Amino acid sequence: MERREKKKQQTDELCEASNSQSLLSQAEHSVLSVFRKYLMTPGKMLCIGGSDLEAFKMPLTQLTNKGMLIAEKYQSGYSLTEVGFAAMKGGE
Repeated sequence: MERREKKKQQTDELCEASNSQSLLSQAEHSVLSVFRKYLMTPGKMLCIGGSDLEAFKMPLTQLTNKGMLIAEKYQSGYSLTEVGFAAMKGGE
């Protein structure tokens, strides 16, 4: 029973991601395009440095608050969640 519930939750999250894709700001789309450029998958950390980190500070925070990114312990490291990955793929 737990497996079905988990699968349903994942499906619901993916549907939510596709619905929220149109609700993302241009800056959030830009952040997701960086993850797409490097072919990132859920759970793989991407280090964002230099001027990109400063420019993306607000959209990184917004995507993290929306559950699409995880801020890693490493200061400039972020990874996609399943929801974020679905949103990234939806923006291709």
